[in-house]
Amino acid sequence: MEKIILFDEIQEILCRAACQWAGVPLKESELKQTADDFGAMVDAFGAVGLRHWQGRRARKRTEKWISRVIEKIRAHKLQSKAGTAANAKAYHR
Repeated sequence: MEKIILFDEIQEILCRAACQWAGVPLKESELKQTADDFGAMVDAFGAVGLRHWQGRRARKRTEKWISRVIEKIRAHKLQSKAGTAANAKAYHR
């Protein structure tokens, strides 16, 4: 690469780390959008106007994505490690 945008690279690294810690499988094809959504949600804290609405849309997309992942874990279509946040959410009663 001739040029690296550190913010974008760090955002993807943090996204991978957060998903790994939480036990949420992250496909390579989902990384960019998920990292962008995580960043937009943080950027929207206390924002008004366009940044606020971008953060809200990112949150809705993320909540739908996480809900699909949790449903797949419950249906045993995805594995989740015991003790992770995803496992606790999927099997909470």
